[in-house]
Amino acid sequence: MRIYNEDDLYKYIKEQLDKADYIIITGNGGSLASALHISSDLLKFGYPILDFNNTSFLTALYNDFGFKDSYAIFLEKLRSKFKKANIFIIILTVHGGKILKELRNQSNIWSSNLYNLAKKALELNIDVLTLTSEKNLITSVSSVYYLIPSHIQDIESYFITIFHEVLKKYAICGFEN
Repeated sequence: MRIYNEDDLYKYIKEQLDKADYIIITGNGGSLASALHISSDLLKFGYPILDFNNTSFLTALYNDFGFKDSYAIFLEKLRSKFKKANIFIIILTVHGGKILKELRNQSNIWSSNLYNLAKKALELNIDVLTLTSEKNLITSVSSVYYLIPSHIQDIESYFITIFHEVLKKYAICGFEN
């Protein structure tokens, strides 16, 4: 399902944050840095963040399970331990899942780790929100997605702004920018 406007996006995020037992926010590259910022903001207000952004954790995952499947394998292990937990995943990506035939084999996709995470979440009946600049393979396996408006130039900062606006709009612990 696509969300078309910011107010609906803010409301959806707030509803999911309030009912989640665990929240995972992740991305690759600059989006991972934005995910780390957002995770820290939410954690300091008491939201139950599972930190997929810690470099030690990431390298251990990649080393043990490989880059492409690492998140999906970990999510499956997490679900087996917390069968009834309400898990909410947020994926931040600028061009996630875009096929780049000139740079990669046709069967590969950029952000394959995020695509496989969203796909596994769908199989496990876990909600996934993808924030991205264009419809892509990850949006095709996400519960909900929001396309960043084309006039936004600094998408990474916009990701952070979205969550700051949610915190401000719903007066979470007196949050101020």
